[in-house]
Amino acid sequence: MTTVRRFMITALCKAEAPLAANDLLEQLAKDKLHANKTTVYRELSFLEKQSAIKSIDFGDGTKRYEVAGGHHHHHLICTDCGSVTDIELKNDVEEEGVRLGGAHGFTVTGHSLEFFGTCKKCS
Repeated sequence: MTTVRRFMITALCKAEAPLAANDLLEQLAKDKLHANKTTVYRELSFLEKQSAIKSIDFGDGTKRYEVAGGHHHHHLICTDCGSVTDIELKNDVEEEGVRLGGAHGFTVTGHSLEFFGTCKKCS
């Protein structure tokens, strides 16, 4: 395992919100670790293929990443300041997806559910 890969995994584990590739590049530079953009994207792709991390799309054209395998959750995203809050839903969305998929002859392999609005600070 390379130093850059180890650093990225550690950064994603410690992050309070999903991180973009540019966030990781900035953190690497602050810690005086030299990695170019191509290396970071290659490492993210490798880690995602290994199911160590998962990508999240907040609909703004920037892919973000978080550690996979933790508790299943969704996000509240503030459209003003960009803050992200992890939330857990009362009802199991995955089970509902499987039920709906089965009713329509569709095999559900995953889902994405994010909520957008303004946080308390921005309201």
